[in-house]
Amino acid sequence: MLHEARQPSPAILVTHILAFTNDYKGSIGFVVRDSAGRCFLDKGKTCAGQSALEREAKAIKWAMKNAVENNF
Repeated sequence: MLHEARQPSPAILVTHILAFTNDYKGSIGFVVRDSAGRCFLDKGKTCAGQSALEREAKAIKWAMKNAVENNF
């Protein structure tokens, strides 16, 4: 039996985090816009249990907190 070869999906380059959601279960999702201008809700998790967008948001939050504390 022959199987049709599938092309891998192109990587999505997220250019903007538009908003984030946090439901009553503590599940975090991000409304994002990709490089093609499409908006979608990302809830993808990595094997570490944290999405790349969550890590990015935490890094941005840390940088903003650090800037405020240091009067930048």
